[in-house]
Amino acid sequence: MTLRIGADELDPRDLTLLRSTARLHPAAWTWVESFDTADLWLVDPSQGLARTPLDRLDDARVVCLDSGPEAAAAGVRVLLKPLKAAHLLRVLDQISAAQSAPEPVAASAAPPAQAPQTPPWAGRPVRLLKSPNLARYPVSVELLGWLERMQYEPVDVDAIERTLPLDRDMLRDLLNDAARHGALVDAQGTPVAPMAAPSRRRKWW
Repeated sequence: MTLRIGADELDPRDLTLLRSTARLHPAAWTWVESFDTADLWLVDPSQGLARTPLDRLDDARVVCLDSGPEAAAAGVRVLLKPLKAAHLLRVLDQISAAQSAPEPVAASAAPPAQAPQTPPWAGRPVRLLKSPNLARYPVSVELLGWLERMQYEPVDVDAIERTLPLDRDMLRDLLNDAARHGALVDAQGTPVAPMAAPSRRRKWW
């Protein structure tokens, strides 16, 4: 498979970084000028949206460059500025994985779901005292932006889960691991307790 990458009105630095990062990725790629033919379409609202349909910003192929995670509340995928090659590589990894993913298993073959446990940090902002082990938790680039912010100020975890529902389980495991090691605190700096019992879900990371 060949990744089809395009962009709308990026500033020269971000455009250069996008092209050079794509060359570093092992997947084959090609540059496209049309939104409709792209597998990945980057936009920067501060530079203009001349070729991007405004009603398609929540399309899964669109990544919006933004100075903060606020745009994600509207269902838009966000990369925080300044743009970083490591974050772009994670996005390219996600696209490559989605293109080569096997057909989903039929619902009848899936194990029965267990009732979710309410974590101790539910309903209150929390902060990470140190960076999580990203080798153990290969988080999405959208979640990575929130985790970086969480190292500097308390963040409402419920808001992250509403914005990134597919990352909820990994986020809970990551925060639970941080809580077990005393690296998760609330807005007042009080350590947050880990969940009462470890999850028995099968882990895929």
